[in-house]
Amino acid sequence: MVSPAVQSATRRIDELGRLVVPVAMRKRLGICDGDLLDVRLEHDRLVVAKAQPTCALCDDTNDLEEHDRKSLCVRCIDSVVARHDARARVSVSA
Repeated sequence: MVSPAVQSATRRIDELGRLVVPVAMRKRLGICDGDLLDVRLEHDRLVVAKAQPTCALCDDTNDLEEHDRKSLCVRCIDSVVARHDARARVSVSA
Protein backbone atom coordinates (compact mmCIF):
# COMPACT_ATOMS: atom_id res chain seq x y z
CA MET A 1 0.00 0.00 0.00
CA VAL A 2 1.26 3.50 -0.90
CA SER A 3 1.44 6.08 1.89
CA PRO A 4 -0.94 9.06 1.50
CA ALA A 5 2.18 11.25 1.83
CA VAL A 6 3.50 9.78 -1.45
CA GLN A 7 2.14 10.95 -4.78
CA SER A 8 3.56 9.97 -8.12
CA ALA A 9 2.83 10.58 -11.77
CA THR A 10 4.38 9.60 -15.06
CA ARG A 11 4.90 12.48 -17.49
CA ARG A 12 6.58 12.91 -20.88
CA ILE A 13 9.21 15.54 -21.38
CA ASP A 14 8.51 17.66 -24.46
CA GLU A 15 10.98 18.59 -27.20
CA LEU A 16 12.16 21.62 -25.19
CA GLY A 17 12.83 19.52 -22.08
CA ARG A 18 9.74 20.74 -20.23
CA LEU A 19 7.74 18.65 -17.85
CA VAL A 20 4.22 19.36 -16.57
CA VAL A 21 3.77 19.03 -12.81
CA PRO A 22 0.24 17.77 -12.04
CA VAL A 23 -2.19 20.29 -10.54
CA ALA A 24 -2.74 18.23 -7.38
CA MET A 25 1.01 18.24 -6.66
CA ARG A 26 1.33 21.98 -7.36
CA LYS A 27 -1.60 22.74 -5.04
CA ARG A 28 -0.21 20.52 -2.28
CA LEU A 29 3.18 22.27 -2.46
CA GLY A 30 1.74 25.77 -2.95
CA ILE A 31 3.43 26.13 -6.33
CA CYS A 32 1.89 28.87 -8.49
CA ASP A 33 2.56 30.18 -12.00
CA GLY A 34 5.88 32.02 -12.06
CA ASP A 35 7.28 30.42 -8.88
CA LEU A 36 10.93 29.39 -8.92
CA LEU A 37 11.73 25.70 -8.58
CA ASP A 38 14.99 24.20 -7.40
CA VAL A 39 16.04 21.38 -9.77
CA ARG A 40 18.96 19.16 -8.80
CA LEU A 41 20.41 15.68 -9.19
CA GLU A 42 20.69 13.54 -6.06
CA HIS A 43 22.13 10.04 -6.50
CA ASP A 44 20.91 9.72 -10.10
CA ARG A 45 17.45 11.09 -9.21
CA LEU A 46 16.01 14.34 -10.46
CA VAL A 47 14.66 16.27 -7.46
CA VAL A 48 12.34 19.22 -7.98
CA ALA A 49 11.28 21.39 -5.03
CA LYS A 50 9.80 24.83 -4.51
CA ALA A 51 12.75 27.20 -4.21
CA GLN A 52 13.33 29.12 -1.00
CA PRO A 53 13.28 32.79 -2.01
CA THR A 54 16.43 34.75 -1.18
CA CYS A 55 17.45 38.38 -1.46
CA ALA A 56 18.76 39.08 -4.97
CA LEU A 57 21.60 41.15 -3.48
CA CYS A 58 22.79 39.27 -0.37
CA ASP A 59 21.04 35.85 -0.43
CA ASP A 60 19.38 36.46 2.96
CA THR A 61 16.09 34.61 3.48
CA ASN A 62 14.58 36.90 6.16
CA ASP A 63 12.30 39.94 5.83
CA LEU A 64 11.89 39.68 2.05
CA GLU A 65 9.79 41.94 -0.14
CA GLU A 66 9.15 41.42 -3.82
CA HIS A 67 9.96 44.21 -6.30
CA ASP A 68 9.66 43.64 -10.07
CA ARG A 69 9.62 39.84 -9.53
CA LYS A 70 12.85 40.01 -7.50
CA SER A 71 13.05 39.37 -3.76
CA LEU A 72 14.96 41.93 -1.69
CA CYS A 73 15.50 41.95 2.06
CA VAL A 74 14.60 45.02 4.08
CA ARG A 75 18.27 45.60 4.98
CA CYS A 76 19.28 45.79 1.29
CA ILE A 77 16.30 47.97 0.42
CA ASP A 78 17.28 50.40 3.19
CA SER A 79 20.89 50.39 1.95
CA VAL A 80 19.89 51.11 -1.66
CA VAL A 81 17.52 53.90 -0.58
CA ALA A 82 20.23 55.45 1.63
CA ARG A 83 22.75 55.42 -1.26
CA HIS A 84 20.19 56.90 -3.61
CA ASP A 85 19.35 59.65 -1.12
CA ALA A 86 23.07 60.41 -0.58
CA ARG A 87 23.67 60.69 -4.34
CA ALA A 88 20.60 62.90 -4.73
CA ARG A 89 21.94 65.26 -2.02
CA VAL A 90 25.37 65.42 -3.75
CA SER A 91 23.88 66.20 -7.17
CA VAL A 92 21.61 68.94 -5.73
CA SER A 93 24.52 70.64 -3.96
CA ALA A 94 26.75 70.49 -7.04
